[in-house]
Amino acid sequence: MNSTQLRCFLTSANTLSFTEAADQLYLTQQAVSRNIINLERELGAVLFVRDTRSLRLTDAGAYYRSYFTNADYDFHSVCTEVEDMYSRLAERFRIGYSRWIDPLGQIDEGVASFRAGHPGTHFSGRQYHNDTLFSELSKGELDVVLMSEAQISWIREFERAPIAHEDICFYAPPYVEGDTPDPNLWGLPILLNAAWDWTYFEWRQMVLKEMDHLDVTSDRVVSLPNIQSIYAELTLGDCVVIIDDRFGNVSGFKNMRRFHIDSSTRVFALWDRQNETPLIGDFVKHLQGAFGYNAAKPTA
Repeated sequence: MNSTQLRCFLTSANTLSFTEAADQLYLTQQAVSRNIINLERELGAVLFVRDTRSLRLTDAGAYYRSYFTNADYDFHSVCTEVEDMYSRLAERFRIGYSRWIDPLGQIDEGVASFRAGHPGTHFSGRQYHNDTLFSELSKGELDVVLMSEAQISWIREFERAPIAHEDICFYAPPYVEGDTPDPNLWGLPILLNAAWDWTYFEWRQMVLKEMDHLDVTSDRVVSLPNIQSIYAELTLGDCVVIIDDRFGNVSGFKNMRRFHIDSSTRVFALWDRQNETPLIGDFVKHLQGAFGYNAAKPTA
């Protein structure tokens, strides 16, 4: 018996639906069903009457539901006892970051506050190329991946949830005047950072996708090796850059003109619903609360 089996049983007993229990626990319906079957084997009792139209508790199921949830022996106490009995190892929680997200920037504030509430859990985080992130997620080597919405439009096999609105900004040379950028500036070269093992073509396609989302066009996209060279080019030439100022690998270009772009782009968390790590749902909800996420785009 383990805490995942108990969570699956009690949530199913409360909802009388394996599907709804799976949604609440961030698992697949198959995983919930499998855990309950294993629990029934260990208890030596059938907990549910299953048919094609409904799910209801057996007498044994009703007894164990009451036993595990009564006031003197609540669910959390049961989970604690079971975990202490069957595993003395600390839980692990492994986070993967897209190369477009700075793990030491604002995103770290939400992760750090979640870590503070789970002192017995070992946390680890790594930045990867996107292909590696998806591969590690599929293999169960990562529990959650964090990346920009612009990078996941073609991913279908993972669950996802938005956790925060990005702050997409348009940076222009310091001579640009007014409260809004001159529309003619959108025709200037768009700078991008072709870094790590990304090719110029891959970065260019990603930037063009973001530009299309923002209804921005440019005849030229220029590849530069790093953020410093982008800053130098901005101070010297007629060019612009579009970047996420909230979670991206930049803390702001000094002495540059910055304009906020009307964009609803978000940062997402991705996970595999076959992963039974119980912290995934709590982590996603925590980040949404930490970053004040709501479905509507926040006003400036």
